[in-house]
Amino acid sequence: MNRRQNRVILILIILVSNLFPYDGFAQIPGSMFMSTDNFYAQIYNPAYRRSDKVSEFTITGLGGFSFINQGNFKISDLIVLENENDPVLDFRHFYENSNPSNFIRENISVPVLFVNVPFKKGSFSFYYKENVSALTKIDQEILGFLTYGNQPEEYRNFDSGYLKLNGIGYREFAFGWSAKYNSKLDFGIRGKILFGASYYNTIDWVYGIDTNGDGTNVKLMAEGRGGFMAPVTVTLNTDNTINTIDPEGFAKKYFKEYGNPGVAFDLGINYTIDRRQYFSAAVRDLGGISFNKNNWDMNMGGAFDFYGFDITSAVRFLDPYETDYVDPDLLVEQVKDSIVTIYNPLLREKNSFYVLPPKMLLHYQNMVSDRYGFGITNQSVFQSGNISNVLTATAFQKWHGFSFFESLNLHGFADVTVGAGLQYEGRIAQIFAATDDLFAFYHPAANKTFSLSFGMCFLIGKEKEAGNQNEAKFKGRKGKASEYLPFYEEKR
Repeated sequence: MNRRQNRVILILIILVSNLFPYDGFAQIPGSMFMSTDNFYAQIYNPAYRRSDKVSEFTITGLGGFSFINQGNFKISDLIVLENENDPVLDFRHFYENSNPSNFIRENISVPVLFVNVPFKKGSFSFYYKENVSALTKIDQEILGFLTYGNQPEEYRNFDSGYLKLNGIGYREFAFGWSAKYNSKLDFGIRGKILFGASYYNTIDWVYGIDTNGDGTNVKLMAEGRGGFMAPVTVTLNTDNTINTIDPEGFAKKYFKEYGNPGVAFDLGINYTIDRRQYFSAAVRDLGGISFNKNNWDMNMGGAFDFYGFDITSAVRFLDPYETDYVDPDLLVEQVKDSIVTIYNPLLREKNSFYVLPPKMLLHYQNMVSDRYGFGITNQSVFQSGNISNVLTATAFQKWHGFSFFESLNLHGFADVTVGAGLQYEGRIAQIFAATDDLFAFYHPAANKTFSLSFGMCFLIGKEKEAGNQNEAKFKGRKGKASEYLPFYEEKR
């Protein structure tokens, strides 16, 4: 492939990253795709496999984890230090620094078990991984109401806008196969069996307050749809509203939850352009989970006109036992029950299908020499009607089993972060750590985005590297040196 075609690939990756003007979101630091031998990169692109015939495996605890915290605001905008020591919530500061729409995403994935075994024409892989992800999205309007209420304007109406809450916890058991199609192209496919352990989602969820112009009453409103699944005991009232939720034994039940099955597929390619360049792509999480156990459909829609408290029947100067007397505590209780009713959604058991957010990966790499290289990586996630994106440029160096990564990460159009990574591979093990925001280690709350991935796997069947070229050249040969050096005579 000529230089013009190489430039086309680079331009394609950059264009894809900038076609989606949404805030960024990375699955793992993009620099990790610089090494096809890295077992996290192999998990995220099924076409990746080792260049040698080495088997890999990791066990519970040693596989590490990948954590991503990403949003369009800094935690320090909401939580500030009072007297430089005590953290406090400061909604006014948050509101004054907020965006029209504010969101935060958090994801954590834990490879519990990973195995990759080479075969003559490819390699087989298996892993078991736990996943938890959450998305919260709120409009600036609700922040203003929490901060100022109806001030400075009297009788101002309030609409929260759509409050978006989305989260899921699930486990995946994946079986993959990677092989060579020809001398240039590797392909990989992975099938995954999924089990949903928890889930919640709000749709068109909105709260409102309308104030009458003459100040005689306030109308409270709430409406929306949604659903949730959790391994908890839910008790309903006669009108199907929530009475109690018993969370006892939640953690134990969570890890024993296998009643909500699902399937998904990953596809990947790795194309060798020439001796020093390659291009790879992957599409992941094509599938979903069927929630049919402990799954509830929620509907909320109601209004209440609050005129205040009619205390005339609660005030008696002569006889507190008159027939129209109402105890003040009962009066407050009645009004409170009327208000609570509009905020307590109706529940009904329902089967639902959760579509996993599909993910796309594009990566180009150029090894300038055996020790130095650079690459560009784009990761996209299609979630809740939005496309989230991150573009990573990485420099790469190798030295005596060590691999070093330095990266610049563009999260949408809003933020640029500096990342780094380190990997060491010996005869029996590989260990690595990488982040897309080095400065977050100094002050995590002052960063809008932060990711960290690390892990360790064992290697089986890796040959010891020769100490020098002569040892490698003559290893295993039988003969003796001739007296007419530098000639060499073979034994007969």
